[in-house]
Amino acid sequence: MLALLPLLLWTGPEVTLLGGPSRDGRVISNVQAPSRDLVLFDFAAKTVKAVAPSSGGEFAYFSIVSADGKRVAYAWKNADGFYELRVDGRTVYRNEEAGFVQPCAWTPDGKFVLTLLFRKDNTSQIAMAPLDGGRPRVLKSLAWVYPKRMDLSADGKWIVYDSLVGGERKLYVLAADGSGERVVGEGVFPLWRGDGKRVVYALGEELWELTVASGERRKLRGGLGRFLPMGMVAGDVLVYGVRAGGTEVYYGNRQPASLRYPGRNSSPGWSVDGKWLAYVSRRGEENFGEEARVIVVREVASTVEREIDPGLALVDAPVWSNDGKRLLVRGADRQGRAGVFVVDVASGKVTPVEREPGSEPGRFRAAWGEGDSIWVQRGAELRNGERALQGVRSFAVRGARLAVLYSTGTLEVDGEERGKSEAKEIVWRGEKLVGGGAYDYSGEREAWTESNARNEIWKWELPQ
Repeated sequence: MLALLPLLLWTGPEVTLLGGPSRDGRVISNVQAPSRDLVLFDFAAKTVKAVAPSSGGEFAYFSIVSADGKRVAYAWKNADGFYELRVDGRTVYRNEEAGFVQPCAWTPDGKFVLTLLFRKDNTSQIAMAPLDGGRPRVLKSLAWVYPKRMDLSADGKWIVYDSLVGGERKLYVLAADGSGERVVGEGVFPLWRGDGKRVVYALGEELWELTVASGERRKLRGGLGRFLPMGMVAGDVLVYGVRAGGTEVYYGNRQPASLRYPGRNSSPGWSVDGKWLAYVSRRGEENFGEEARVIVVREVASTVEREIDPGLALVDAPVWSNDGKRLLVRGADRQGRAGVFVVDVASGKVTPVEREPGSEPGRFRAAWGEGDSIWVQRGAELRNGERALQGVRSFAVRGARLAVLYSTGTLEVDGEERGKSEAKEIVWRGEKLVGGGAYDYSGEREAWTESNARNEIWKWELPQ
């Protein structure tokens, strides 16, 4: 009998991979881009139903659907700046000390949700969160390491999850009452098959299967690209996501910045003298934003380029110092602390400026001020030493000059109001302010990122 080919279910600019399918295979939850609205997509009808629209600075993140597709558990970024666990719009767990939550699986009786808690003290916890609003029952603490995926067997007796050990992701099986666990293999994004005896998981671009009792392994499919398993549905059908396409940095007359790694580059930044271009380049595999990234520093005139591996779990948005010897970046370290870091161009040495456990790198933005001073925007707060401004949407620094775009749309330059702006961000282009882009000090050299990246959601009936 010929194996069935995977079937594309859903793709488009609005599709993210921050959800999962119902066990009956009728719907899948998804957080739309760029709105961050939580929706349910009906596979048969090809329709989208709103579940939790974003509101102001509040929005949904990870989500899972009950077996019958009628209820949704999801992480919700609240107005106080941390995540709470909600079910169908009702808050069932809220604790600022556990400021990040990730619902992973429903129990068979629908009374609990297997949930990852990530605390401010940099501890991640595997817990069962009751839907009646009681305290979660913590089954396992993992220090700063957090699983990429956890899943619960159909009978509710066993949990499978991945964890980082010695630089490798190991697979663990844990009793649902927390009574015992064991290592069963290597891989990421594990999911239970319907028989509760086998686990499927990702290993590079390949999908593998593990029989837990015997340890027997077999490869089910290769060449899946940048994929991640999202959920199992009835009939032993796997629903998985794929990150397709890519991003490229260009400058000048649409000259690509890199010839060695096309489609893997983003976030360009010019040196003050316009001789060097720094950008971020992806290496290896990538799932849920956690990827191997390096900084590439290129001398434009000679096309000589050098890679800097800062050893961070995530790195983005390089900004050159005035002396051309350092880069200011935002990102996250390997202990899950997001923030702002200084990278020495010659040595690659990394010095943290600001770090926050359980936060998102995207909340931060940074720029060099006069001398070695550093401006850091965290959410809507902009700070430089003792000076702090609130309600900030974007800012731009040029030596002693400071331009601030407030959330109200008011633009202020050098302390004087200059009218209103609808721009999402502002940067200096020479002596003028523009809405976005990457320019050198003179404003004559530009670099930018072009993207044809997209997310795809597929299903595939697994072989028996």
